Amino acid sequence: MYQKYLRYLKQKKPVIHVLTNTVTSHFVADALLILGCRPVMGYDPSEVKEITSRSDGLAINTGTPHSRILRSYRISLKIAAKKRIPAVIDFPGAGLSKTRMKTAKDLMKILRKGSVHWKRVLRGNGSEIYSLACGKSMGGTIESIHDPRFVAGYCGNLTGYAQAVCISGPVNSILGYEGPAIPGGSPLMAETAGFGCISSALMAAFLSCSGKDFPANPAPGESAAAVCRLFADVSDKIPSSLSPVSFRHQFLKELYGTSESCKGESL
Repeated sequence: MYQKYLRYLKQKKPVIHVLTNTVTSHFVADALLILGCRPVMGYDPSEVKEITSRSDGLAINTGTPHSRILRSYRISLKIAAKKRIPAVIDFPGAGLSKTRMKTAKDLMKILRKGSVHWKRVLRGNGSEIYSLACGKSMGGTIESIHDPRFVAGYCGNLTGYAQAVCISGPVNSILGYEGPAIPGGSPLMAETAGFGCISSALMAAFLSCSGKDFPANPAPGESAAAVCRLFADVSDKIPSSLSPVSFRHQFLKELYGTSESCKGESL
């Protein structure tokens, strides 16, 4: 399911502009580099227009909002919309504060106006997506208290903002994808920071896989599902007895091995 994407990334080395939270940027950059991508963490409003314009994919994670980066989010997303650069937006803690909810609403207005041909995905845990769909916190945010399958029945309106909505949890629910449910991977992912951020960045990378060099032009929901399947398969290779920190290091090692196994194969 994801092998064709890994082959493409190794051969084409797309530039992925990532505006992620400051807690996890190093972890995210390592994961992208392992797959052959060229990550750029450009945050300042003075440069994000240029960087996004020259990128193949954009990932925005609003986990550590402040006045300058809020401007950067808007600038980058508007450029992505104009140039149809594939984008993934993740709103950690949506509903936890007025600032986070206003940020989400502002960016979603940009998503709403985008062309139907602009590939984009909304991603978050059950409580975050529930907050986006309802416009307010429904209890639980950073740590979800809502089952993704339950939330999926309440957020059909979000497909007006993106072709796919990925609701993460013990089982991933993806609006815009008709395939079977995909396990959420190891519970240890919830015990150390960064796996959601990596998922969003990798989805942006997978969305960049298109054109004459790619054997198909997958819908955003399929690309999002492929990342979820990759995460599940990689985490299944890691002993559950490891500590969260050891799991984090082993995850990158297994991700590298999975990616390298596809190296050299034709697209």
